[in-house]
Amino acid sequence: VLMVIWALIPFVNFLLNIFAAKKTDVSVASTATVSKNQKAMVTVEMKNTGFLPVIKAYCEIETENRLTGETEKIFLPVSAPSKERTNYSFEIESMFCGYIKIRVKNLYIMDLLGILPVKKKFTAKL
Repeated sequence: VLMVIWALIPFVNFLLNIFAAKKTDVSVASTATVSKNQKAMVTVEMKNTGFLPVIKAYCEIETENRLTGETEKIFLPVSAPSKERTNYSFEIESMFCGYIKIRVKNLYIMDLLGILPVKKKFTAKL
């Protein structure tokens, strides 16, 4: 009986994460103008309006230099308590000048064992 309960925990957690993903939103903000070879501060805000906390998640952030076409993906570990907002900051730097597009591409909400992720896609851009 105990073995069956342990086998069901990831699946129950997966179903709860599907519900939590529907109540979670992620936005990104950054410094408007930065010179060549200078770092820009990027802030990611994760808002959880549901009653289930998001304990372990990864936010996939994509940066693209529109001048050179250079892209970079950043996987930022995040979490959000129930009915709260959480901010995460990090720096980006481009060797070239040009227009840098930053967007949250996906949010991966992980179960406690890390074997059944729930993927939420985003279309917002900066």
